[in-house]
Amino acid sequence: MKNSSLSFASPDPTPTLLVMAAACAWLYWVGDMGWVAMLPAALVLIPTAVYLLSQNISLALAAILGSAAMPRYFAQISGIKARPEHIVTGLLCLSAVFIYKRLDNKPRWMFADLLAAAFILMNVFSSIFMSVAPSQTFKWSMQQTLVVLPYFLVRLLASNRERFHQAIKIMLVVGTVEAGYAVLCFFSYRLFGTDFGVEIGQYGDIPGIYGSQFEANLLGSYCGACLVVMLFLYFRDRSRALLWGSAITFAGLIISLSRAAVASTALVLAVLIYYSLRKGLANVQALRRVGLVFAGVGLILAASITPLYAERFSTVDLSNPTADDTTKIRVLGLGVAAERSLEHPVFGGGTNSFQLEFEYQEIGYDTDVGGWIGNPEMRVWHDTGAVGLAIFLAFLAFVFVPALRVARRTPSSELLGLLLAGLLYCISFQATDATILSFPWIHLGLIAAGNTLLSNSRPESTGLEN
Repeated sequence: MKNSSLSFASPDPTPTLLVMAAACAWLYWVGDMGWVAMLPAALVLIPTAVYLLSQNISLALAAILGSAAMPRYFAQISGIKARPEHIVTGLLCLSAVFIYKRLDNKPRWMFADLLAAAFILMNVFSSIFMSVAPSQTFKWSMQQTLVVLPYFLVRLLASNRERFHQAIKIMLVVGTVEAGYAVLCFFSYRLFGTDFGVEIGQYGDIPGIYGSQFEANLLGSYCGACLVVMLFLYFRDRSRALLWGSAITFAGLIISLSRAAVASTALVLAVLIYYSLRKGLANVQALRRVGLVFAGVGLILAASITPLYAERFSTVDLSNPTADDTTKIRVLGLGVAAERSLEHPVFGGGTNSFQLEFEYQEIGYDTDVGGWIGNPEMRVWHDTGAVGLAIFLAFLAFVFVPALRVARRTPSSELLGLLLAGLLYCISFQATDATILSFPWIHLGLIAAGNTLLSNSRPESTGLEN
C-alpha cells in the first residue's frame, strides 16, 4: 500500500519559468545588463550545443561552414561584435576535445599548422606589446584568433575521406543557399525597395548586395569560389544538381557588382576550362551546357543588372586608376598604411590598429567609417610587422605548394577545385581583405585536409578522385 506521507505532487514549473523570463527580459532591456540576462540561457544552451556538436560531426561541419557565410550579423557583447562564426568556433573548441577522443582517424598535422599557430601568437604579441591601445587591440586579436581557429577545426573534422567529401558538399550547399538569398535580396530591392541584404549607395548611387556576407565584394568572391569548385566537379560527374548550383552561384557573383570578384573569377574560370580540356575532363558538350546555363542567367538578370554595370565601369580609367572614387580611397588608404607601417616595421602595431590611428577625413573624405586596410599583405604587415607577414606568407606557401604537388601526382577534382578557388581568393582579396573572417581560413583548412589525405595514398586507393 502506498504511503501517502511520502507522496508529493510534482511542482508546476510554469510560474518559476515566467518569473525567470520576465527577469531576463528586464535585465536585457535595462542599461548594460544585457549579458547578465543571457546567463541563465547560456548555462543550458552552451552544454547542450557542445554535446550535440561533439556527438555529430556532420552537424559540426554544417555549423562551422554555415556560420562562416553570415558574418554580417552580430551581437554586441562588452563592446565586441560577436558574430555567428565566433560563437560557433568557441563552441567547437569546447567540443574538439571530445571529438578528438572519438576519432578513429586522427588528423595528420603538418608544418603549415605550426605556422598558423605562430600567426595567432604574433597577433596577440603585437596587440599587447606594440599597440597604442593594448586593451582594444587585444580584444581584436582575440577575434582574429577565433577566425583562424576554424582552420584547425576543419582539419580535425575532415580527417578522413568521407568527412572531406561531406565538407565539400556542405560548403557548396551553403554557398548555393547564400547566393540564392543574395539574389532574393537584389530582386526585393529592385521590385519593392527593401534594404535587407543591401547596402544602399555603396558604390555612389549603386547599391552593394551582400546577402548575409560581410559586404558585396566578399559575397562576389565567395560565390565565385563556390562556382569554380562546382564546375570542376560538374566536369567530372555531369550532375544536374551541380549545374543548377553553378547557375545560382553565378547569379550571386553577378549581382554582387564586385569588379574584383568578377574579374578574378573570369580569370580562374579560363584556367579551369583550359586545364579541363587539356586533361580530358571536359568536352564540347559539357562546355555547351555550362555556356547555355550562364547565358540563361545573364538574360534573366540583363534588364536589371546591365545599367548598374555600365555605371560601375563608367568611372574606370586605365590610364588613371584613381579617377574612380572607390579605387582612389583604397589607394590612398594603402599609401597611408604603408607610411604608418614604417613606424613599426618589425612587429607591427597590433591587430586592426590602423583604425585607431587613421580616419578618412585626413584624406578629404567625410565619413564615420574607421580606417581600413583592404589588402591582406599590407594589413598583416601593419598589424604584425615584417615578422608576422613572413609567417603569414610562409603559411600560405606551405599550404598551397605541397597541395599542388599532391594534386598533380594524384588528381583529385575536389582538391584541384579548392586550389583554383584559393587562387581566386588570392587575386580578389588584393582589393578587399577577408582574412579577418573565417571563410578563407576554412577554405585553407580544406586544402590542407585534402593534401594530408592524398599525400600518402596511391591514385587507385585514395577514393577522392571518383
